[in-house]
Amino acid sequence: MNKALKTLFAVGIVGVIWELMHILTQGVGIPSILTTVTNTVNVFPLLMEHLLVSAIRLLIGLFLALLTGGVIGSLMARYKAVDELLAPLVYLVTPLPKVAFLPIMMVIFGISETARIAVLVFVVVFQFILGIRDALKSMPQTHILSMKSLALSNGSQFKDIILPYSLPYLFTSLRQAFGMSLAVLFFWKHL
Repeated sequence: MNKALKTLFAVGIVGVIWELMHILTQGVGIPSILTTVTNTVNVFPLLMEHLLVSAIRLLIGLFLALLTGGVIGSLMARYKAVDELLAPLVYLVTPLPKVAFLPIMMVIFGISETARIAVLVFVVVFQFILGIRDALKSMPQTHILSMKSLALSNGSQFKDIILPYSLPYLFTSLRQAFGMSLAVLFFWKHL
């Protein structure tokens, strides 16, 4: 109950600040709370339709980025030659603002659903590549020796040792990727 009261209090504070900003700006750029709630209720079905389309786009993009990043990150962690080949490229592209590549993606894919998903994948795939690569490279030697001494199959190695060890890294990458994906969806919508 205490948590619910804190949340209600926070919502009330935001509401008061919002209404004060509305009054101070004389309604220019900041509508009143009543106007906002009324308009939200009026367009709610349309809003939910757009939210569903964006959620599906987001899930597909994150799934494809996770799949691609997982494969590339695993290959980089397992094979030194692949790591030496791809690591400089990954570390070069990762800090770049991916939105700058948006015009290139639009030329390649056009303005379509495929383009939107491709941009999402491109923006977040590097989070998964680095997260999975770092997870596998930091795996303790005892885990690796256990897999070898037990002669586990590849499936058992993945299911019983690699996946449980990598999950914290994976969830961290997913959390970061989700935030970036929302920003990209918002940015694309306003082009």
